[in-house]
Amino acid sequence: MLRSVLYVDKFSPVPFYRQIKNQVRDAVDTGIWVAGRKLPSERELLTTLGVSRITVRQAFSELVAEGYLTSSPGRGFFVAARSPAQELHALVSHTEAMREGGVEPSSRVLTCEVQAASPAVARGLGVSPGAEVVYLHRVRLADSVPLTIQQVWLPHAVVPGLAEVDFTTASLFELLRERYQVQPARAETVISARPADPDEAGELELGEPAIALTVDQLTFDEDDRVVEFSRSVHNPLRLPVRISQSVATRSGAAGLLARASVERR
Repeated sequence: MLRSVLYVDKFSPVPFYRQIKNQVRDAVDTGIWVAGRKLPSERELLTTLGVSRITVRQAFSELVAEGYLTSSPGRGFFVAARSPAQELHALVSHTEAMREGGVEPSSRVLTCEVQAASPAVARGLGVSPGAEVVYLHRVRLADSVPLTIQQVWLPHAVVPGLAEVDFTTASLFELLRERYQVQPARAETVISARPADPDEAGELELGEPAIALTVDQLTFDEDDRVVEFSRSVHNPLRLPVRISQSVATRSGAAGLLARASVERR
């Protein structure tokens, strides 16, 4: 099975590590190697492929950085879980998107408390500076793999008691709908890229220097009231953004309608 997937062409101008990397990536993308599969040991690869330890380690380290593999000290390398598509034009929660994609969502909660709104947060939520807001800071995971660092602010008057919730597995949107009868209806989203700071790189398992994808979002309810202001920092190698466009006509004028979705390559 190993030789049918991995093979090093000693006469190719392509570096050996890149040949291995490309073949592993193809095996994962085509489903030959599925999530959770343990890769052959380093010793087995050295013997079978006839390459150096440095070659194998370079290929695997780049595959880990790109989100194709995960490493476990003492156990080896495994195929990483695929992150399902997450449509930005469809207002669904991270929890819903992950479950629909067949992976287990969870969060590592860093902070969940009531605090005074800063001027920037107050502007976003449409409340007075210093007004009480619920602040939720967490790392979003899919099958225990970190994908996103998320900060969320909500008006405390709208969601009293929310700061006492354990958000390790709880869905914020589900709570808004079921406990507070708040129905998220639409969102305004701004996507940008910037260098990740050291803390973000560590949480998202990015190498340094690294670029992070930032998504700022205002969520509105059915009464067009802002109920959530969020800032999410994504690992773009695990959650790249794909933009698909189509031409539409409105009032006789042609325009472009863009749809964005977040998915793993």
